[in-house]
Amino acid sequence: VPSWHFEKMNNVKYDIAINIESMQEMNFEEIKRFMNIFDRCVKDNGIIYLSNSKEYVYKGEWPYPDNWECQFRQNTPRSWTKKHPTEIFKKSDGSFSDKESLFEFYSNVEELYEMGFDGNSTQYLSKNSLEESLKKAYENNSYLTGKVSHLTEEKEKAEQYIKEIESSRL
Repeated sequence: VPSWHFEKMNNVKYDIAINIESMQEMNFEEIKRFMNIFDRCVKDNGIIYLSNSKEYVYKGEWPYPDNWECQFRQNTPRSWTKKHPTEIFKKSDGSFSDKESLFEFYSNVEELYEMGFDGNSTQYLSKNSLEESLKKAYENNSYLTGKVSHLTEEKEKAEQYIKEIESSRL
């Protein structure tokens, strides 16, 4: 069923919504539209299962609704790029945008760890992504406060890596 047709005819709430390998072929606006369809059609406490590469058409941050709590995000044996996670979300009436900021932060820290530090432009982009994620995570600290005690240590490690990258560029 085409999404535009499904949107107009559907008034049912589902337990689960699944998207495998098609959002990766969409631009930002289409991804956002599908996320909104899923958010409207899935029951509270329902599951959203996504498995898409984030290195294909749209390569930016995906517009997950704030009321989706990430339960799982990991590359799997079927991942064909480094940024091709399988993600499982639980829809609720809360806001999990702070937690999502933390997931993004750790994803960027992990990427930076894996890359090494030879001063190439890819590392510079990762450094910028890391700084943006770190800033966002700390701006949205209601989730972080008292719940992630080791974040300060990770922040210090990340800041040290940023300094190493900057000094390698001099």
